[in-house]
Amino acid sequence: MELVRPLAAVVVTGALALLGAGPAVADDTGQTYAQAQEALKDQGYKVIQSTSIGDQLPQSECLVVKQLTTANGHVMLSLNCNKKPAAAGNR
Repeated sequence: MELVRPLAAVVVTGALALLGAGPAVADDTGQTYAQAQEALKDQGYKVIQSTSIGDQLPQSECLVVKQLTTANGHVMLSLNCNKKPAAAGNR
């Protein structure tokens, strides 16, 4: 029984290392949809728009507010398509 626990720990550690071995997807939140889509496609990912809020901007100008990578290598982007509020002091 004493040999089983260290062996189990080695197996679990090895499995966890393999799960995290894939390439990291850059975080594109804060970029426009067009910028994020281009960068992700250049890295070989398929981009899917998952949700959007607002309708004041064209899709390409919407800001990415959330990004999720699926198990099959797709990247889902949530967009904010509302215009930016004016900065304080500007009218």
